Amino acid sequence: MLRGIGRHWFAVLGVATTLLGCRGNGGGPSEPAERDATAINDVTTHDATRDRGDAAVPPGPDAPSTDGQDDKYPCGASIWSPVPGGEDCGLFVADVSKWCFPRRDWKPCGEGCSVAIAGTAPSLNGVLSGNASAAYFQGALWSRFSEIKTLFSDMVLVSRVLDGLPVTAVLSTKENRQCYTLATHGHTPFLIPKNVGSSVLAGHAMPDGRLVWQAGLLPAPSIPHSIFDAFDSSGFWGITFDDGSIVMASAADSVWTTVESSGAASNRSAARKALALYTRWAPAISKNILKAATKGTNSTEELVVGPDNVLTVAMSDDVVAWIGVDGPAWRDGTYASVRTYWSPIGRTAAEMTIAKGPILPITSVGSTVDVAGDWMALEGCGRTSDGATDCRVIVVQRSTQQAYFLRAPSGVVWTLLALAPDQVLLGETDIAKQAGPLVERLALIRSDSYARWHAPL
Repeated sequence: MLRGIGRHWFAVLGVATTLLGCRGNGGGPSEPAERDATAINDVTTHDATRDRGDAAVPPGPDAPSTDGQDDKYPCGASIWSPVPGGEDCGLFVADVSKWCFPRRDWKPCGEGCSVAIAGTAPSLNGVLSGNASAAYFQGALWSRFSEIKTLFSDMVLVSRVLDGLPVTAVLSTKENRQCYTLATHGHTPFLIPKNVGSSVLAGHAMPDGRLVWQAGLLPAPSIPHSIFDAFDSSGFWGITFDDGSIVMASAADSVWTTVESSGAASNRSAARKALALYTRWAPAISKNILKAATKGTNSTEELVVGPDNVLTVAMSDDVVAWIGVDGPAWRDGTYASVRTYWSPIGRTAAEMTIAKGPILPITSVGSTVDVAGDWMALEGCGRTSDGATDCRVIVVQRSTQQAYFLRAPSGVVWTLLALAPDQVLLGETDIAKQAGPLVERLALIRSDSYARWHAPL
């Protein structure tokens, strides 16, 4: 039971492992980030009857009558079918062609800014921040949101961020402490990792709506630290565990391939195509380095061994980006130096062409970093001239090395969810509720408006 409870906290309170201070600044200046209060008020309630029509987004499937809804089965029991192997957790998958909720409705919230409700189903309690995952893929931002009924039952939706209409929906109906959706702490919007007892059952969603379940339950020897997914049709994914082990598999595999069997736990990982990257403590040199593993093998490569410590990593289809930190207390989360780096993706150190980005005036870094197009994004906190702590989402233009410190509007906090070549996706929560576990709204800021929301630390 203790082991199960520990893994439960990883799942439902995964947000606590991020840097809570890096959720934006609550005070909010009058310039540059004042927002018309009606913009927030307009998106604080669900309207299940709102017209789906929107010239900017192709219309989704026609919404059937919602008369068959009940508290247990959103859109009614008839659209849900049992998931083989998920009986102990009451897992069901939806026929999304019969989805009854409207598309996501975006409202303007300032220059280059749009905001929308994060959740979909009024009968559920909202989107769990620790399980929210998003990424840019095939020309669109995608998300996997876990809308919770209780701590141990949820509805997981994989959808395009813009319309919010699911290509896959998985429902957990049993109140069982051994059944929950694992937090991934990375950009894995197509992966649905369900804890089932002491094992993991993974669903692999595809942009075209297909859902492929893992060939069998895979063991989970300890608490997961980070989960990666390569966004490929084979369902290549893996987990870094608290005991230092790192494992990976494809959807057709019924056993793990072990990449690392012991050592210090790797807190962050990323993958694309057939390559997985993860941070790793190297005792021989007393540095955190970046390592690489290839799908289907247990061989590894030391990819980045630099003058500082690799803290966290992200990948796009062609670029890998990471944060390097240093200082006497860096292992305690306080940094004397924070620098951005990037390179075209390489499988060996010789194939990497490392570019140094700007050193940022921050002393702590959040858990999320992303890269897309000419941009890199992260969360960070620094000290203001009066000694106060100020936290921001930071976007860096790689070609110019210009950093923009995005300051949230008065009354709300922002968290980084994902980056696209032309905009950034943020989670938004009222300051009064920032200690809670939910993301209330989503915000999109266009890249041509970053300067408008920038306020130097």
